[in-house]
Amino acid sequence: MKIAITTIATGKYDVFVPSLIDSCEKYFLPNLEKKYFIFTDSDKILTSDKVVKVNQNKLGWPYDTMLRFHMFSSIEKELENFDFVFFMNANMEVVSLISEDILPTEEESGLVATHHPGFYKKDPEKFTYERNHRSNFYIPFGSGETYVQGCFNGGRSKEFLKMCREIKERMDADLMNKIIPVWHDESALNWYLLDKNPKILHPTYAWPEFVFLTEEKIIKMMADIGIDECYAYFDREETDPYLDIKGGERIRIIQRDKNLFGGKNKLRN
Repeated sequence: MKIAITTIATGKYDVFVPSLIDSCEKYFLPNLEKKYFIFTDSDKILTSDKVVKVNQNKLGWPYDTMLRFHMFSSIEKELENFDFVFFMNANMEVVSLISEDILPTEEESGLVATHHPGFYKKDPEKFTYERNHRSNFYIPFGSGETYVQGCFNGGRSKEFLKMCREIKERMDADLMNKIIPVWHDESALNWYLLDKNPKILHPTYAWPEFVFLTEEKIIKMMADIGIDECYAYFDREETDPYLDIKGGERIRIIQRDKNLFGGKNKLRN
């Protein structure tokens, strides 16, 4: 069985790629053959028998993320040769074993996505779906029971690539009408999966690193962004929703904290 793992590392996001690959090799489906497709404009990322560098110009925010399904579709012929295709944000790091029970079945539409930690067990009326009825990704209030995060998803290659094609076409139509979905690719993903019955993974497959920063990382964070900014960061209300949802689940994948690398704005520039 062959697995393709895709990620986007344009601009300064190339800093995350080594740890992503190393952690996947160690913990993510370790007994299966894997190949990594890195969409990047970086000279620091080198190709190998396991790493394919796909030249991708930096498009600027929000297009670097919003047009990711266009990127995947651009190498459709290569990805068709794999049994499963997964996407991971570049700043993901696998921290414990992920076995083949993650693979979606036909009954699960051949697709897998990750429950957003911030909307776990929350009122669906508060989900931040695309509510603009003019958008091709419009979801009306009263619809949907799960809000998935865009950072980790995948599936059987046939079903995954079909999803990429349809989202690409609809995104192009939205852009022609000067519409940008509220959460870009994530809005599109939630729309597509709405009636597909995909395998939904626990939020511990997309766990925010700031919830359990070590003392060493906190010290580095203070040095990088300053003590005052660091205190303000830990006082944010959005840290609260994550603290009571882990339960007995083991953390599988963390989203590495971008503030430890200069923050989103620095990484996007």
